[in-house]
Amino acid sequence: MYLLSGKIVISDENGPSEEFYPGQALVLKKGFCGTFEMQGNVRKIAIMNGERYSPLNG
Repeated sequence: MYLLSGKIVISDENGPSEEFYPGQALVLKKGFCGTFEMQGNVRKIAIMNGERYSPLNG
């Protein structure tokens, strides 16, 4: 995922949170378990790879 605007805070179940800002990229591994918080007007470019993607039902 490449962040175009806004701020994303990601926390996994085993560690501290990380913050991402415009111009930064991140990769979430398959099976990620944690929180994904979008702050502000978030715009991003995301590529999903898998059998199914559901932003509302995980």
